[in-house]
Amino acid sequence: RTSGIFHPTKEPSRTVIPETPNVFELVQDYKGREAIAEGEDFEATPENIENRVNRETLSKGIKVALVSKETRGNSVTGTLHFYMGSLATLNNPVALTAADMVPDLIMRGSDNYSFQEIKDKLDALKANVSMSAGEHGSSLAIRFQTDHDHLVELIAFIGETLSNPTFPEDEFTVLKQQQLTS
Repeated sequence: RTSGIFHPTKEPSRTVIPETPNVFELVQDYKGREAIAEGEDFEATPENIENRVNRETLSKGIKVALVSKETRGNSVTGTLHFYMGSLATLNNPVALTAADMVPDLIMRGSDNYSFQEIKDKLDALKANVSMSAGEHGSSLAIRFQTDHDHLVELIAFIGETLSNPTFPEDEFTVLKQQQLTS
């Protein structure tokens, strides 16, 4: 509940309400944005997906499955899975803790890019990239989203970052502190 007390004054302070502008004059030169691609209606049934999937094996045995379809804004999403480890490393508790931190550390620095430069490059590529470790550090999953025009460059950038991580000590300290306080 709200209550108040009325105190009469000789010269009350009144709010001035501006005159309503002519909306037509305000928007008469408005052009709007360029229309974006709307995408297509696609029913994601196993049969429809299988009809569109293109499977290939690249060099070094990398298996790729691509599903082509028109998307809103020509966006492209994908997931890369890398499986790793051995029976010895999967049963080592110290290795498990370290493996859980690898995805965060990979994007914190590489031979050619600092943490800030990686963030700036992803912004320039209109990309979102996230990484996570699989159970017991047995895999690395990389999820990405960008537009069609930047896809090839983004994949190359991810490959370069994965191939040459520096695991900077100062960034490791930051991550360790974040894990301890969360």
